[in-house]
Amino acid sequence: MDGDVKATTRRDDRDAAGIRLLRAPVSLATLGLGTAAAIGFALGIAILSALLGIDGLLEKVAITLGTWVMPLPVGPAPGWLTESGGRVGFLVVIAVFAWGAVLWSTFGVAIARAAGVRLAQDRSIGMREALSFAVAHSKSALAFPLLVTCAIGFLVLVNGLAGLVAEVPYLGPIALILSFPLTLLATLAAVMVGVGGVLGIGLATASYGIERNGPLDAVSRSYSYLCSRPHQVVLYVALAYLFGGFLWFAGDVLVVNGTLASLRSLAYGNVAKSVFPAALGDVPLSSVKVFPESLAALFVYLFVWLAKQAVLGLVIAYFVASACSAYLILRRDVDDIPENEIAVVEAPKPSLAPASPPPPAPAPPPS
Repeated sequence: MDGDVKATTRRDDRDAAGIRLLRAPVSLATLGLGTAAAIGFALGIAILSALLGIDGLLEKVAITLGTWVMPLPVGPAPGWLTESGGRVGFLVVIAVFAWGAVLWSTFGVAIARAAGVRLAQDRSIGMREALSFAVAHSKSALAFPLLVTCAIGFLVLVNGLAGLVAEVPYLGPIALILSFPLTLLATLAAVMVGVGGVLGIGLATASYGIERNGPLDAVSRSYSYLCSRPHQVVLYVALAYLFGGFLWFAGDVLVVNGTLASLRSLAYGNVAKSVFPAALGDVPLSSVKVFPESLAALFVYLFVWLAKQAVLGLVIAYFVASACSAYLILRRDVDDIPENEIAVVEAPKPSLAPASPPPPAPAPPPS
């Protein structure tokens, strides 16, 4: 009887933990790591855009992905590294996602480590310790986006081969009739893998920062929690995205743009006509040729850019920290692992072997 009561109480505790509100401990360390990730991604995109001569690279990558999902007659297809009709080549999309994956495997896991230690052990670690942990596990962390991408690519390739076989005279149409149900299943599987990757990337990041298991363990845990507690995972992810969007709106739109708007409200003359438009990117900085207006435009432009990256870094830090909180709750509910259990990095122990005695002094020469 006592065992039944204890089991019921334990199950009730897990249920209560499953509906708890998420905690997202954002510290100076996680904010700094998130800001560094945002700056690194922005600089990487700027360099890639300059090398390829493509303006508005991220917007065109988004358009390209949209045409992959919903093919529309938008003109001739671009080359591997060029743009055409607002779209970019396949290798350009791969390069953008590869750079994002590299930053995610380092800075994202570092944020997860700092937030996970705070949530599980109620102690803080610095940026250096978090980055050291992330760098040591970066190769394993790259496995999640790589496996998800390869799985989707394989399923799409299978459908492409089915379409190629359909071109065979006489037998092709018959093969298409037989293979079409299989292509539907392959497409469904690709969509499920993609949706699971979008919903599970936060859990995978948390797993890499909290555990010390191999790359496949984080992937399996993410999809396992998603399949066993789909409503709970979707709720947590939706709340994280919703509040992250609110943070971006409050920081970027209200604070940064509000500051500029208040400055421009009573400004007139050269500052209003040249400095602020250049600082906002409406006109090139080189168009402001009068000193010190040109210096003011440059510094205001840099301050605005850094402020926007800091806001994005705050959003990244909040999202990863909330994902760590969700991961600990789901791990307790599904795997019955206490929330305060986290992988500990042990410092190398000093050698206990006795020091070797110094060599004997050479004998004095004979007199």
